[in-house]
Amino acid sequence: MTQPAFYTSGRARYLLEQHCDNFEEKVMNKTLIATTGILLCAGLAACTTPRDATQLSQKTVHYVCGPQGAQQPLTVQYTFQGTEALAAKVIYNAQAVDLTRATASNADMVGNTFRGNGYTWTTDKFNFDTVGETQGNMLTQDVVQTVNGQQTTVSNIIANNCMVSGPIRTHPNNTANPPQ
Repeated sequence: MTQPAFYTSGRARYLLEQHCDNFEEKVMNKTLIATTGILLCAGLAACTTPRDATQLSQKTVHYVCGPQGAQQPLTVQYTFQGTEALAAKVIYNAQAVDLTRATASNADMVGNTFRGNGYTWTTDKFNFDTVGETQGNMLTQDVVQTVNGQQTTVSNIIANNCMVSGPIRTHPNNTANPPQ
């Protein structure tokens, strides 16, 4: 097969080869840019995708409790399934107490209530996204006391007026080995 006359001339052949090389380079660059853009969009979409209702994750919130000038630190590590809090590990005065969310009573309608081992931790209402902006109300301990000759269980306030005081740590998918 013979080449067209314009292709066989030296200058025309050189220009045609240069043009094709530049064309391949431009197509390759556009392909790389498009691929990078698709990957970035997929990554951003994953960040904004609603949380899977079965996904377990944790957030640690630091509070200070009590009156100004006499505040005590209190730390709570919340465990979430999707956006709902399931449990709370409250650490106060070097003591850790594991609590589960109480949803059977009306108390959980206006806030979150966690109970266990004779302790109750109450907060304003929150979910996974708002836990770091939500104040804690109080930590109480149930004790038996004699009142008017009768033994009754009363709730002693251990900490109250708890305000978020520090950065919130997120621990996605790490409920098997919680950080210390």
